[in-house]
Amino acid sequence: MLIREMTAVFGKLKGDVLPLREGLNVVEAPNESGKSTWCAFLLAMLFGVDTHVRARARDDFIPDKTRYAPWDGAAMSGRLDCAANGRDVTITRTTRRASSPMGEFQAVYTGTAEAVPWLSADNCGETLLGVSREVYERSAFIRQSALTISQSAELERRIAALITSGEEETSYTDAAGVLKAQLNRRRHNRTGRLPELEGEIDGTRQSLEALNRLRAEGDTARAQLSEADEEEARLRSLLALHDRADLWEKAEEKRAAVRAAEEAEARAARYADLLTESATPPKENLDAARTQLRMLAQAEERLAGARRDADNAERAQVCPVPQAERALEEAQSARLDAEDALERETRRGAPVPKHSILYVLGTLLPIVAAAVLFILLRRPIWWSVAAIGVLAAIFWLRASANAKKEQAAYQVRLNELGAALERAGERVSEAEAACEEARAQESAVKAAQDALSLAQKLRDGQEAELRRLLPNAPDLSRAEEYIGQNLSRYADAERMRQEAREASILAKALPEPEGGVPESPVERPAQSKADLTDALTQCAERKREAQRIADETAGRIREIGDAAELAAALERQEEEHALLLAEYDAIALAMEALSGANAVLQTRFSPQLAKRAAEIFSRITRGRYGSVALDREFHVSAEPTGDVVSRSAQLLSAGAADQLYLAARLAICDLVLPEETAAPLILDDALTNFDPDRCAETLRFLKEEAKRRQIVLFTCHGREAEFFADDPDVSVLRLGAAAR
Repeated sequence: MLIREMTAVFGKLKGDVLPLREGLNVVEAPNESGKSTWCAFLLAMLFGVDTHVRARARDDFIPDKTRYAPWDGAAMSGRLDCAANGRDVTITRTTRRASSPMGEFQAVYTGTAEAVPWLSADNCGETLLGVSREVYERSAFIRQSALTISQSAELERRIAALITSGEEETSYTDAAGVLKAQLNRRRHNRTGRLPELEGEIDGTRQSLEALNRLRAEGDTARAQLSEADEEEARLRSLLALHDRADLWEKAEEKRAAVRAAEEAEARAARYADLLTESATPPKENLDAARTQLRMLAQAEERLAGARRDADNAERAQVCPVPQAERALEEAQSARLDAEDALERETRRGAPVPKHSILYVLGTLLPIVAAAVLFILLRRPIWWSVAAIGVLAAIFWLRASANAKKEQAAYQVRLNELGAALERAGERVSEAEAACEEARAQESAVKAAQDALSLAQKLRDGQEAELRRLLPNAPDLSRAEEYIGQNLSRYADAERMRQEAREASILAKALPEPEGGVPESPVERPAQSKADLTDALTQCAERKREAQRIADETAGRIREIGDAAELAAALERQEEEHALLLAEYDAIALAMEALSGANAVLQTRFSPQLAKRAAEIFSRITRGRYGSVALDREFHVSAEPTGDVVSRSAQLLSAGAADQLYLAARLAICDLVLPEETAAPLILDDALTNFDPDRCAETLRFLKEEAKRRQIVLFTCHGREAEFFADDPDVSVLRLGAAAR
């Protein structure tokens, strides 16, 4: 991609135009003249302005849609003229709605109305640059306030894809985040029974260990008291022999040292010639191969573990998800039927007694009969009145009893329907639980299969790297033997050289003996005279120390308590902890395997990245630093030439740290940016802290890099423009007050 011209209504820019050329472009402008605004505008034209909820303003953050709203109240818009895929393309973004600044996108071939079919608002930046926004901002888009390298899942996926199979769908950060979330659920941060049990177990273990340690220390102290007396007598007898042997050994030592130095130098020279003639492989290749061999063994173990996990997960899957879902649907249907039956019975209400009318008629008829008799006979008949009363009472009692029976039967039906509904609800709950368990088992099977696939890829990559390092070695089963044999040769050569140096130094350091030398040697004890003297002093000190320890340990043992009770308590705690820890350990093991796999990837790309960064940093600093190292979190350190101590970027000066981070960012560009798209390199005041010499070296390097990709260097200083003032290959543009 080549940027030809940008026109912006963006922040303080009011239709300003920025023309650019191929190669290196130096844009000089004072502070607050729009350099950073032009950089933000380029990102907005390529990737759009973020209007998502996460882009809302906070106390420590102002989103681009607010920060770069035009100062005069106009609608945000812009135009980008560039070259891509061999054609000139004009991209415009305009604002139709205030809630979506620069939301209207158009891409046409320059000078025509023909739309570019392969460009859209969503894929514009990634298509033209070949990488996503996250990767571009962490590689070729360099601000002075953001020279440091921040890790992201996008950049991690891009780097991993370049060094493995080319897939960019997964990343260590995403997978580790999922596993970490699962791990946190089971441990609930620092609360719950697991942390509580671990604290109790640690306390009990510490008490038992302290008790055993104190007992051992007491036994040892008492034994030392006895041994110290015997040792003292032995040491005094040995000291007497030293005085007689001193004079003889001094003379003999001098003669032997001279002979040993001559012999060691001869052996070292002969072995060095043998290494040269046998064409032994370089030592660094052998060291790297040994490391790679260990990593291959680890990859084999992880692959076997992943295969076992996948098999276990498949065996653990008891019920398929569709079967569990069908059972849930059946249980829910049964519950609905029970609810309908109960509702119908409730709406029907309490029953009316079937014979209540007959009972009323039976009560009224005797009364009517008594009235008729009274009318006919013209006098009351008392026995008929009594009979009528009795009959009425009988009828009413029977009516009340029947009503109570029917009401009780109605209540029994309601209770039965309620119980049936409750049982249906319990079956629904059981079916839902079974369904959730089936889904969890299915997810576990998929996760185990994904881990197995990743472990297989890593293992194959490790084997390929080992074969590259040892192309002439026998089969891999004998690689360790092959490496060991060759490394032993180097070790032997170094040992011989060291022995020769030490022997020569010793021979020169030994003085000539003074006085009469004995005619025959005197056997000297194995321990030196000084050691024996020190040993006597130490022996007395040991006796005092042993007595003190014996007394102290006895008192502390009484304070701690009984060992049997502590052991029983520890057993109970560990049994409870083992039951709770089974699931937690499984997740932790998965995270460990994932971390190991990610470490393998890091060891593959880090050397490439560090090598290129070291080349650039050495060039910028004129050879002051010879190597660069990056860890898995993109923390950078550098090693000065001729020095073995690596220095973190935090320990360097501000200028040197900026130079180191710039070298690392440029190396990342070489690694992650596709060559075919030639994404432009944008530097916003990235050289501010550079001294004149290193700034000049950096500018020369950027000019060379500009042969491969367009570079736009924004600066508030005049030295960059002055440096290229007479260079026709570099475009120098002055903005604002700098133009005057």
